[in-house]
Amino acid sequence: MAREFEIKLEIPAADAGKVMRLPWLWELASGELQPARMVSTYYDTPRCGLRERGISLRVRRIGARRLQTIKAPLSGAALPMQRSEWEDEIAGEEPDLALAEGTALDGLSKKTRRALTPMFEAQVDRSAFPIQSANSAIEVAIDRAQIVSGDASATFCEVELELKRGASSELARIARRIASEVPAALVLKTKADRGYALRNGAAPQPRRAEALAITPAVRVGEALQAIGWSCLRHFVLNADAINNGDTEGVHQMRIGLRRLRAAISTFRQLLDGPETDAVKAELKWLTDELGPARDLDVFLQESLTPLRASASDQTGLEALCEDIAQRREQALDRAKAALASDRYRQLTLRTALWLVASEWSDAGELGVAQPSRRVGAFAAHTLGKRTDKILGKLKRFDDLSPHERHKLRVDVKKLRYASQFFEATFPRSARRRRFMRMLENLQSDLGALNDMIVQERLRDECMAAWTAAEDGANADRETAKKAYAMGYALGQHQLRRASCMEAIRKEARALAELTPYWR
Repeated sequence: MAREFEIKLEIPAADAGKVMRLPWLWELASGELQPARMVSTYYDTPRCGLRERGISLRVRRIGARRLQTIKAPLSGAALPMQRSEWEDEIAGEEPDLALAEGTALDGLSKKTRRALTPMFEAQVDRSAFPIQSANSAIEVAIDRAQIVSGDASATFCEVELELKRGASSELARIARRIASEVPAALVLKTKADRGYALRNGAAPQPRRAEALAITPAVRVGEALQAIGWSCLRHFVLNADAINNGDTEGVHQMRIGLRRLRAAISTFRQLLDGPETDAVKAELKWLTDELGPARDLDVFLQESLTPLRASASDQTGLEALCEDIAQRREQALDRAKAALASDRYRQLTLRTALWLVASEWSDAGELGVAQPSRRVGAFAAHTLGKRTDKILGKLKRFDDLSPHERHKLRVDVKKLRYASQFFEATFPRSARRRRFMRMLENLQSDLGALNDMIVQERLRDECMAAWTAAEDGANADRETAKKAYAMGYALGQHQLRRASCMEAIRKEARALAELTPYWR
Protein backbone atom coordinates (compact mmCIF):
# COMPACT_ATOMS: atom_id res chain seq x y z
CA MET A 1 0.00 0.00 0.00
CA ALA A 2 1.21 3.48 -0.89
CA ARG A 3 0.09 6.75 0.68
CA GLU A 4 -0.91 9.52 -1.69
CA PHE A 5 -0.54 13.18 -0.66
CA GLU A 6 -1.26 15.71 -3.37
CA ILE A 7 -2.54 19.17 -4.23
CA LYS A 8 -4.51 19.79 -7.43
CA LEU A 9 -4.78 23.11 -9.25
CA GLU A 10 -7.14 23.71 -12.15
CA ILE A 11 -5.77 26.04 -14.80
CA PRO A 12 -6.99 27.28 -18.19
CA ALA A 13 -5.95 24.78 -20.86
CA ALA A 14 -4.22 27.62 -22.73
CA ASP A 15 -1.85 28.06 -19.76
CA ALA A 16 -0.68 24.45 -19.63
CA GLY A 17 2.21 25.20 -21.98
CA LYS A 18 3.26 28.18 -19.86
CA VAL A 19 3.51 25.99 -16.76
CA MET A 20 5.53 23.46 -18.73
CA ARG A 21 8.01 26.18 -19.73
CA LEU A 22 8.53 27.86 -16.33
CA PRO A 23 12.33 28.21 -16.05
CA TRP A 24 12.46 28.02 -12.24
CA LEU A 25 10.42 24.80 -12.26
CA TRP A 26 12.84 23.12 -14.67
CA GLU A 27 15.78 24.27 -12.56
CA LEU A 28 14.33 22.03 -9.82
CA ALA A 29 13.81 19.05 -12.14
CA SER A 30 15.48 15.85 -10.95
CA GLY A 31 14.43 13.67 -13.88
CA GLU A 32 13.19 13.71 -17.44
CA LEU A 33 9.76 14.67 -18.74
CA GLN A 34 7.51 11.63 -19.09
CA PRO A 35 4.59 12.23 -21.51
CA ALA A 36 1.83 9.65 -21.52
CA ARG A 37 -1.62 9.01 -22.93
CA MET A 38 -3.73 7.41 -20.20
CA VAL A 39 -7.25 6.05 -20.57
CA SER A 40 -8.84 4.99 -17.28
CA THR A 41 -12.09 3.08 -16.92
CA TYR A 42 -13.75 3.36 -13.51
CA TYR A 43 -15.81 0.46 -12.16
CA ASP A 44 -18.60 0.29 -9.60
CA THR A 45 -21.89 -1.44 -8.94
CA PRO A 46 -25.02 -0.02 -10.63
CA ARG A 47 -25.99 1.56 -7.30
CA CYS A 48 -22.48 2.96 -6.72
CA GLY A 49 -21.72 0.75 -3.73
CA LEU A 50 -17.98 1.44 -3.88
CA ARG A 51 -18.59 5.17 -4.15
CA GLU A 52 -20.68 5.12 -0.98
CA ARG A 53 -17.71 3.61 0.87
CA GLY A 54 -15.31 6.24 -0.50
CA ILE A 55 -13.51 3.66 -2.67
CA SER A 56 -12.54 3.99 -6.33
CA LEU A 57 -11.53 1.17 -8.67
CA ARG A 58 -10.06 1.83 -12.08
CA VAL A 59 -8.17 0.08 -14.85
CA ARG A 60 -5.76 2.40 -16.66
CA ARG A 61 -4.35 1.78 -20.13
CA ILE A 62 -0.92 3.31 -20.84
CA GLY A 63 0.27 2.01 -24.18
CA ALA A 64 0.40 -1.78 -23.88
CA ARG A 65 0.33 -1.72 -20.06
CA ARG A 66 -2.75 -2.19 -17.88
CA LEU A 67 -2.69 -0.90 -14.30
CA GLN A 68 -5.36 -1.61 -11.72
CA THR A 69 -5.65 1.02 -8.97
CA ILE A 70 -7.74 0.95 -5.81
CA LYS A 71 -7.98 4.11 -3.70
CA ALA A 72 -9.62 4.64 -0.32
CA PRO A 73 -9.55 7.14 2.55
CA LEU A 74 -6.47 6.71 4.72
CA SER A 75 -7.37 5.83 8.30
CA GLY A 76 -5.97 8.42 10.70
CA ALA A 77 -4.92 10.78 7.90
CA ALA A 78 -4.45 14.41 8.84
CA LEU A 79 -5.98 15.54 5.56
CA PRO A 80 -8.62 14.07 3.25
CA MET A 81 -6.12 14.58 0.41
CA GLN A 82 -4.13 11.71 1.95
CA ARG A 83 -5.38 8.42 0.59
CA SER A 84 -4.42 4.76 0.59
CA GLU A 85 -3.53 3.47 -2.85
CA TRP A 86 -2.94 -0.05 -4.18
CA GLU A 87 -1.64 -0.42 -7.73
CA ASP A 88 -0.90 -3.60 -9.67
CA GLU A 89 -0.12 -4.40 -13.27
CA ILE A 90 -2.72 -6.75 -14.75
CA ALA A 91 -3.02 -8.73 -17.96
CA GLY A 92 -6.57 -7.98 -19.06
CA GLU A 93 -8.85 -5.03 -19.68
CA GLU A 94 -11.09 -5.64 -16.66
CA PRO A 95 -10.35 -5.61 -12.91
CA ASP A 96 -8.46 -8.57 -11.48
CA LEU A 97 -9.96 -8.88 -8.02
CA ALA A 98 -7.66 -11.74 -7.12
CA LEU A 99 -5.18 -8.91 -6.46
CA ALA A 100 -7.59 -7.15 -4.09
CA GLU A 101 -6.49 -9.14 -1.04
CA GLY A 102 -5.19 -6.79 1.62
CA THR A 103 -6.75 -3.75 -0.03
CA ALA A 104 -9.90 -1.74 0.70
CA LEU A 105 -11.75 -4.23 -1.55
CA ASP A 106 -10.65 -7.26 0.47
CA GLY A 107 -13.68 -9.37 1.38
CA LEU A 108 -15.89 -8.04 -1.41
CA SER A 109 -18.81 -10.45 -1.83
CA LYS A 110 -19.17 -12.57 -4.95
CA LYS A 111 -22.46 -10.80 -5.69
CA THR A 112 -20.79 -7.39 -5.59
CA ARG A 113 -17.87 -8.60 -7.71
CA ARG A 114 -20.25 -9.85 -10.39
CA ALA A 115 -22.14 -6.55 -10.33
CA LEU A 116 -19.08 -4.41 -11.08
CA THR A 117 -19.52 -2.56 -14.37
CA PRO A 118 -17.80 0.31 -16.23
CA MET A 119 -19.16 3.66 -15.07
CA PHE A 120 -17.20 6.27 -17.07
CA GLU A 121 -13.87 6.85 -18.74
CA ALA A 122 -11.14 9.42 -18.11
CA GLN A 123 -8.93 10.24 -21.08
CA VAL A 124 -5.79 12.09 -20.00
CA ASP A 125 -2.76 13.45 -21.82
CA ARG A 126 -0.20 13.75 -19.02
CA SER A 127 3.18 15.43 -18.92
CA ALA A 128 4.97 14.56 -15.68
CA PHE A 129 8.43 15.09 -14.24
CA PRO A 130 10.02 14.92 -10.79
CA ILE A 131 11.50 17.90 -8.94
CA GLN A 132 13.69 18.19 -5.89
CA SER A 133 13.15 21.23 -3.68
CA ALA A 134 14.62 21.78 -0.21
CA ASN A 135 15.08 18.04 0.40
CA SER A 136 11.50 17.32 -0.70
CA ALA A 137 10.71 15.11 -3.68
CA ILE A 138 7.61 16.19 -5.62
CA GLU A 139 6.07 14.94 -8.84
CA VAL A 140 4.63 17.62 -11.12
CA ALA A 141 2.00 16.44 -13.59
CA ILE A 142 0.04 18.54 -16.08
CA ASP A 143 -3.13 16.73 -17.15
CA ARG A 144 -5.25 17.71 -20.14
CA ALA A 145 -8.29 15.58 -19.40
CA GLN A 146 -11.71 14.61 -20.66
CA ILE A 147 -14.29 12.60 -18.72
CA VAL A 148 -16.75 10.62 -20.87
CA SER A 149 -19.95 8.94 -19.70
CA GLY A 150 -22.30 7.86 -22.47
CA ASP A 151 -23.02 10.91 -24.61
CA ALA A 152 -21.90 13.36 -21.88
CA SER A 153 -18.37 14.67 -21.54
CA ALA A 154 -16.39 17.31 -19.63
CA THR A 155 -12.91 18.68 -20.29
CA PHE A 156 -10.49 20.34 -17.88
CA CYS A 157 -6.79 20.93 -17.26
CA GLU A 158 -5.09 20.26 -13.94
CA VAL A 159 -1.68 20.56 -12.36
CA GLU A 160 -1.13 17.77 -9.84
CA LEU A 161 1.61 18.14 -7.25
CA GLU A 162 2.26 14.91 -5.38
CA LEU A 163 4.56 14.84 -2.37
CA LYS A 164 6.72 11.72 -2.67
CA ARG A 165 9.00 12.55 0.24
CA GLY A 166 9.62 15.53 2.48
CA ALA A 167 7.73 18.49 3.93
CA SER A 168 4.17 19.51 3.09
CA SER A 169 5.28 23.14 3.48
CA GLU A 170 7.48 22.71 0.41
CA LEU A 171 4.55 21.30 -1.56
CA ALA A 172 2.56 24.40 -0.58
CA ARG A 173 5.41 26.69 -1.59
CA ILE A 174 5.66 25.18 -5.08
CA ALA A 175 1.86 25.36 -5.54
CA ARG A 176 1.85 28.98 -4.39
CA ARG A 177 4.58 29.88 -6.86
CA ILE A 178 2.79 28.21 -9.80
CA ALA A 179 -0.39 30.09 -8.84
CA SER A 180 1.57 33.35 -9.03
CA GLU A 181 2.35 32.57 -12.68
CA VAL A 182 -1.08 31.41 -13.95
CA PRO A 183 -4.68 31.80 -12.66
CA ALA A 184 -4.81 28.51 -10.76
CA ALA A 185 -7.84 27.44 -8.74
CA LEU A 186 -7.96 24.91 -5.92
CA VAL A 187 -9.44 21.54 -6.93
CA LEU A 188 -11.01 19.37 -4.23
CA LYS A 189 -12.74 17.00 -6.66
CA THR A 190 -10.96 13.90 -7.92
CA LYS A 191 -11.39 12.66 -11.46
CA ALA A 192 -13.68 10.02 -9.98
CA ASP A 193 -15.79 12.77 -8.37
CA ARG A 194 -16.12 14.49 -11.74
CA GLY A 195 -17.01 11.23 -13.46
CA TYR A 196 -19.76 10.28 -11.02
CA ALA A 197 -21.25 13.78 -11.20
CA LEU A 198 -21.26 13.60 -15.00
CA ARG A 199 -22.79 10.13 -15.03
CA ASN A 200 -25.53 10.93 -12.54
CA GLY A 201 -26.47 14.16 -14.31
CA ALA A 202 -28.35 15.37 -11.22
CA ALA A 203 -28.34 18.92 -9.92
CA PRO A 204 -25.50 19.50 -7.43
CA GLN A 205 -26.68 18.99 -3.87
CA PRO A 206 -25.72 21.00 -0.77
CA ARG A 207 -22.91 19.37 1.19
CA ARG A 208 -22.91 19.01 4.96
CA ALA A 209 -19.89 18.79 7.23
CA GLU A 210 -17.91 15.58 6.99
CA ALA A 211 -17.30 13.44 10.07
CA LEU A 212 -14.02 13.99 11.90
CA ALA A 213 -12.03 11.44 13.90
CA ILE A 214 -9.73 13.48 16.14
CA THR A 215 -8.67 10.72 18.53
CA PRO A 216 -6.65 11.35 21.72
CA ALA A 217 -3.51 10.08 19.94
CA VAL A 218 -3.62 12.90 17.37
CA ARG A 219 -1.23 15.80 17.96
CA VAL A 220 -2.52 19.35 18.34
CA GLY A 221 -1.00 20.58 15.07
CA GLU A 222 -2.39 17.60 13.15
CA ALA A 223 -5.83 18.18 14.68
CA LEU A 224 -5.80 21.80 13.51
CA GLN A 225 -4.82 20.71 10.00
CA ALA A 226 -7.52 18.01 9.81
CA ILE A 227 -10.26 20.24 11.23
CA GLY A 228 -9.30 23.15 9.00
CA TRP A 229 -9.28 21.00 5.86
CA SER A 230 -12.68 19.52 6.72
CA CYS A 231 -14.12 23.04 7.12
CA LEU A 232 -12.50 24.13 3.85
CA ARG A 233 -14.11 21.21 2.01
CA HIS A 234 -17.44 22.00 3.66
CA PHE A 235 -17.65 25.50 2.24
CA VAL A 236 -15.86 25.01 -1.09
CA LEU A 237 -17.92 21.95 -2.10
CA ASN A 238 -21.15 23.96 -1.74
CA ALA A 239 -20.19 26.36 -4.54
CA ASP A 240 -21.85 24.20 -7.22
CA ALA A 241 -25.16 24.13 -5.33
CA ILE A 242 -25.11 27.92 -4.94
CA ASN A 243 -24.34 28.43 -8.62
CA ASN A 244 -27.34 26.19 -9.35
CA GLY A 245 -29.55 28.54 -7.30
CA ASP A 246 -29.90 26.37 -4.19
CA THR A 247 -30.29 28.56 -1.10
CA GLU A 248 -29.51 25.61 1.19
CA GLY A 249 -26.06 25.67 -0.44
CA VAL A 250 -25.69 29.24 0.82
CA HIS A 251 -26.60 28.10 4.32
CA GLN A 252 -24.13 25.19 4.25
CA MET A 253 -21.32 27.33 2.84
CA ARG A 254 -21.85 29.87 5.62
CA ILE A 255 -21.74 27.06 8.20
CA GLY A 256 -18.48 25.83 6.70
CA LEU A 257 -17.03 29.34 6.84
CA ARG A 258 -18.17 29.82 10.43
CA ARG A 259 -16.71 26.44 11.41
CA LEU A 260 -13.37 27.38 9.91
CA ARG A 261 -13.38 30.75 11.66
CA ALA A 262 -14.31 28.95 14.89
CA ALA A 263 -11.40 26.53 14.38
CA ILE A 264 -9.01 29.46 13.95
CA SER A 265 -10.34 30.91 17.20
CA THR A 266 -10.03 27.54 18.96
CA PHE A 267 -6.37 27.14 17.94
CA ARG A 268 -5.50 30.84 18.00
CA GLN A 269 -2.43 30.28 20.21
CA LEU A 270 -0.79 28.42 17.33
CA LEU A 271 -1.81 30.90 14.64
CA ASP A 272 -0.08 34.21 15.13
CA GLY A 273 1.11 35.82 11.92
CA PRO A 274 0.12 37.87 8.87
CA GLU A 275 -0.97 34.88 6.78
CA THR A 276 -3.53 33.84 9.39
CA ASP A 277 -4.78 37.43 9.60
CA ALA A 278 -5.15 37.57 5.82
CA VAL A 279 -7.08 34.28 5.72
CA LYS A 280 -9.40 35.44 8.51
CA ALA A 281 -10.15 38.70 6.71
CA GLU A 282 -11.00 36.91 3.46
CA LEU A 283 -13.23 34.38 5.21
CA LYS A 284 -15.16 37.25 6.78
CA TRP A 285 -15.53 38.95 3.38
CA LEU A 286 -17.08 35.83 1.86
CA THR A 287 -19.35 35.29 4.87
CA ASP A 288 -20.63 38.86 4.48
CA GLU A 289 -21.24 38.39 0.73
CA LEU A 290 -23.47 35.40 1.45
CA GLY A 291 -25.28 37.00 4.38
CA PRO A 292 -28.12 38.85 2.59
CA ALA A 293 -29.20 35.76 0.64
CA ARG A 294 -29.36 33.73 3.84
CA ASP A 295 -31.17 36.42 5.88
CA LEU A 296 -33.83 36.91 3.21
CA ASP A 297 -34.29 33.17 2.75
CA VAL A 298 -34.80 32.65 6.50
CA PHE A 299 -37.36 35.48 6.61
CA LEU A 300 -39.23 34.11 3.61
CA GLN A 301 -39.15 30.40 4.47
CA GLU A 302 -39.40 30.46 8.26
CA SER A 303 -41.61 33.52 8.85
CA LEU A 304 -43.58 34.69 5.83
CA THR A 305 -44.44 31.39 4.14
CA PRO A 306 -45.90 29.73 7.29
CA LEU A 307 -47.68 32.98 8.14
CA ARG A 308 -49.21 33.18 4.70
CA ALA A 309 -50.53 29.64 5.10
CA SER A 310 -52.13 30.26 8.49
CA ALA A 311 -52.87 33.97 9.00
CA SER A 312 -56.47 35.07 9.07
CA ASP A 313 -55.44 38.54 7.89
CA GLN A 314 -53.78 38.15 4.46
CA THR A 315 -53.54 41.89 3.69
CA GLY A 316 -50.37 42.51 1.69
CA LEU A 317 -48.81 39.11 2.50
CA GLU A 318 -48.77 37.85 -1.09
CA ALA A 319 -47.16 41.06 -2.36
CA LEU A 320 -44.64 41.01 0.51
CA CYS A 321 -43.68 37.39 -0.19
CA GLU A 322 -43.14 38.20 -3.87
CA ASP A 323 -41.06 41.27 -2.95
CA ILE A 324 -38.85 39.35 -0.50
CA ALA A 325 -38.47 36.47 -2.98
CA GLN A 326 -37.26 38.93 -5.62
CA ARG A 327 -34.80 40.48 -3.16
CA ARG A 328 -33.56 37.00 -2.26
CA GLU A 329 -32.86 36.28 -5.94
CA GLN A 330 -30.88 39.51 -6.21
CA ALA A 331 -28.93 38.57 -3.09
CA LEU A 332 -28.31 35.10 -4.54
CA ASP A 333 -26.92 36.75 -7.67
CA ARG A 334 -24.56 38.69 -5.40
CA ALA A 335 -23.41 35.43 -3.80
CA LYS A 336 -22.83 33.85 -7.23
CA ALA A 337 -20.83 36.90 -8.32
CA ALA A 338 -18.62 36.52 -5.26
CA LEU A 339 -17.94 32.86 -6.11
CA ALA A 340 -17.12 33.78 -9.71
CA SER A 341 -14.63 36.45 -8.63
CA ASP A 342 -10.87 36.24 -8.71
CA ARG A 343 -10.90 37.13 -5.03
CA TYR A 344 -12.77 33.90 -4.23
CA ARG A 345 -10.34 31.87 -6.34
CA GLN A 346 -7.42 33.32 -4.44
CA LEU A 347 -9.18 32.91 -1.08
CA THR A 348 -9.76 29.17 -1.44
CA LEU A 349 -6.26 28.50 -2.73
CA ARG A 350 -4.62 30.67 -0.09
CA THR A 351 -6.56 28.98 2.69
CA ALA A 352 -5.71 25.50 1.40
CA LEU A 353 -2.00 26.23 1.10
CA TRP A 354 -1.96 27.86 4.54
CA LEU A 355 -3.37 24.61 5.96
CA VAL A 356 -1.06 22.38 3.94
CA ALA A 357 2.04 24.36 4.92
CA SER A 358 1.05 23.93 8.60
CA GLU A 359 3.69 26.38 9.79
CA TRP A 360 2.20 26.69 13.25
CA SER A 361 3.82 28.41 16.21
CA ASP A 362 5.79 26.10 18.52
CA ALA A 363 6.60 28.56 21.30
CA GLY A 364 7.34 26.97 24.67
CA GLU A 365 4.82 29.12 26.55
CA LEU A 366 1.91 27.57 24.66
CA GLY A 367 1.67 24.68 27.15
CA VAL A 368 -1.15 22.30 26.15
CA ALA A 369 -1.40 24.12 22.80
CA GLN A 370 2.03 23.05 21.55
CA PRO A 371 1.61 21.50 18.09
CA SER A 372 3.54 18.37 19.06
CA ARG A 373 1.45 17.64 22.18
CA ARG A 374 -1.42 15.15 22.13
CA VAL A 375 -4.78 16.78 21.60
CA GLY A 376 -6.66 15.44 24.64
CA ALA A 377 -5.44 17.95 27.22
CA PHE A 378 -5.80 20.81 24.76
CA ALA A 379 -9.38 19.83 23.92
CA ALA A 380 -10.39 19.55 27.59
CA HIS A 381 -8.78 22.90 28.41
CA THR A 382 -10.47 24.59 25.44
CA LEU A 383 -13.94 23.20 26.15
CA GLY A 384 -13.72 24.07 29.83
CA LYS A 385 -12.52 27.61 29.23
CA ARG A 386 -15.17 28.34 26.60
CA THR A 387 -17.95 26.88 28.76
CA ASP A 388 -16.90 29.03 31.74
CA LYS A 389 -16.93 32.13 29.53
CA ILE A 390 -20.47 31.40 28.33
CA LEU A 391 -21.75 30.64 31.85
CA GLY A 392 -20.34 33.97 33.03
CA LYS A 393 -22.29 35.83 30.34
CA LEU A 394 -25.46 33.83 30.99
CA LYS A 395 -25.45 34.84 34.66
CA ARG A 396 -26.06 38.44 33.59
CA PHE A 397 -28.05 37.63 30.47
CA ASP A 398 -30.96 39.98 31.27
CA ASP A 399 -28.55 42.91 31.46
CA LEU A 400 -26.79 42.23 28.15
CA SER A 401 -27.29 44.62 25.24
CA PRO A 402 -28.48 43.25 21.87
CA HIS A 403 -24.88 43.35 20.61
CA GLU A 404 -23.63 41.48 23.70
CA ARG A 405 -26.34 38.85 23.20
CA HIS A 406 -25.20 38.47 19.60
CA LYS A 407 -21.62 37.93 20.84
CA LEU A 408 -22.94 35.34 23.32
CA ARG A 409 -24.67 33.51 20.44
CA VAL A 410 -21.36 33.48 18.55
CA ASP A 411 -19.59 32.08 21.63
CA VAL A 412 -22.17 29.29 21.91
CA LYS A 413 -21.67 28.43 18.24
CA LYS A 414 -17.90 28.29 18.73
CA LEU A 415 -18.29 25.97 21.72
CA ARG A 416 -20.70 23.75 19.83
CA TYR A 417 -18.36 23.53 16.84
CA ALA A 418 -15.39 22.80 19.12
CA SER A 419 -17.37 19.99 20.77
CA GLN A 420 -18.08 18.56 17.32
CA PHE A 421 -14.42 18.88 16.30
CA PHE A 422 -13.35 16.87 19.36
CA GLU A 423 -16.23 14.38 19.30
CA ALA A 424 -13.90 11.37 18.97
CA THR A 425 -11.39 12.72 21.48
CA PHE A 426 -13.52 11.69 24.46
CA PRO A 427 -15.59 8.54 25.17
CA ARG A 428 -19.22 8.62 24.13
CA SER A 429 -21.49 9.34 27.07
CA ALA A 430 -24.97 10.47 28.04
CA ARG A 431 -23.40 13.60 29.52
CA ARG A 432 -21.93 14.56 26.17
CA ARG A 433 -25.22 14.02 24.37
CA ARG A 434 -27.02 16.13 26.96
CA PHE A 435 -24.37 18.85 26.69
CA MET A 436 -24.72 18.99 22.91
CA ARG A 437 -28.53 19.16 23.13
CA MET A 438 -28.23 22.07 25.56
CA LEU A 439 -25.91 23.95 23.25
CA GLU A 440 -28.19 23.29 20.28
CA ASN A 441 -31.25 24.58 22.15
CA LEU A 442 -29.36 27.56 23.50
CA GLN A 443 -28.08 28.46 20.03
CA SER A 444 -31.58 28.11 18.59
CA ASP A 445 -33.18 30.41 21.16
CA LEU A 446 -30.41 33.00 20.93
CA GLY A 447 -30.73 32.74 17.16
CA ALA A 448 -34.46 33.47 17.35
CA LEU A 449 -33.72 36.67 19.28
CA ASN A 450 -31.10 37.63 16.71
CA ASP A 451 -33.54 36.93 13.85
CA MET A 452 -35.88 39.52 15.32
CA ILE A 453 -33.14 42.14 15.10
CA VAL A 454 -32.20 41.07 11.57
CA GLN A 455 -35.81 41.28 10.45
CA GLU A 456 -36.17 44.76 11.92
CA ARG A 457 -33.20 45.78 9.82
CA LEU A 458 -34.77 44.16 6.75
CA ARG A 459 -37.97 46.09 7.44
CA ASP A 460 -36.09 49.39 7.53
CA GLU A 461 -34.23 48.56 4.29
CA CYS A 462 -37.43 47.51 2.53
CA MET A 463 -39.35 50.57 3.70
CA ALA A 464 -36.62 52.86 2.41
CA ALA A 465 -36.59 51.09 -0.96
CA TRP A 466 -40.39 51.07 -1.29
CA THR A 467 -40.66 54.74 -0.39
CA ALA A 468 -37.97 55.70 -2.89
CA ALA A 469 -39.73 53.73 -5.64
CA GLU A 470 -43.23 55.12 -5.05
CA ASP A 471 -44.82 56.65 -8.13
CA GLY A 472 -48.52 57.47 -7.94
CA ALA A 473 -51.48 56.49 -5.80
CA ASN A 474 -51.45 52.80 -6.75
CA ALA A 475 -47.83 52.51 -5.67
CA ASP A 476 -48.69 54.24 -2.40
CA ARG A 477 -51.43 51.70 -1.71
CA GLU A 478 -49.18 48.76 -2.61
CA THR A 479 -46.47 50.06 -0.29
CA ALA A 480 -48.98 50.51 2.50
CA LYS A 481 -50.17 46.91 2.11
CA LYS A 482 -46.62 45.50 2.15
CA ALA A 483 -45.72 47.71 5.12
CA TYR A 484 -48.81 46.45 6.97
CA ALA A 485 -47.89 42.83 6.21
CA MET A 486 -44.28 43.43 7.27
CA GLY A 487 -45.42 44.89 10.60
CA TYR A 488 -47.83 42.02 11.12
CA ALA A 489 -45.11 39.42 10.38
CA LEU A 490 -42.60 41.05 12.73
CA GLY A 491 -45.28 41.38 15.40
CA GLN A 492 -46.02 37.66 15.23
CA HIS A 493 -42.32 36.91 15.58
CA GLN A 494 -41.95 39.29 18.52
CA LEU A 495 -44.58 37.28 20.41
CA ARG A 496 -41.87 34.62 20.87
CA ARG A 497 -39.49 36.98 22.64
CA ALA A 498 -40.69 36.31 26.20
CA SER A 499 -40.70 32.52 25.70
CA CYS A 500 -37.20 32.63 24.18
CA MET A 501 -35.89 34.68 27.10
CA GLU A 502 -37.35 32.25 29.64
CA ALA A 503 -36.02 29.24 27.72
CA ILE A 504 -32.52 30.76 27.71
CA ARG A 505 -32.65 31.32 31.49
CA LYS A 506 -33.71 27.69 32.00
CA GLU A 507 -30.97 26.40 29.67
CA ALA A 508 -28.39 28.51 31.50
CA ARG A 509 -29.31 26.92 34.85
CA ALA A 510 -29.17 23.41 33.38
CA LEU A 511 -25.79 24.03 31.73
CA ALA A 512 -24.34 25.34 34.99
CA GLU A 513 -25.45 22.18 36.83
CA LEU A 514 -24.09 19.71 34.24
CA THR A 515 -20.82 17.94 35.04
CA PRO A 516 -18.47 18.46 32.06
CA TYR A 517 -18.09 15.29 29.97
CA TRP A 518 -14.41 15.98 29.26
CA ARG A 519 -13.36 15.61 32.90
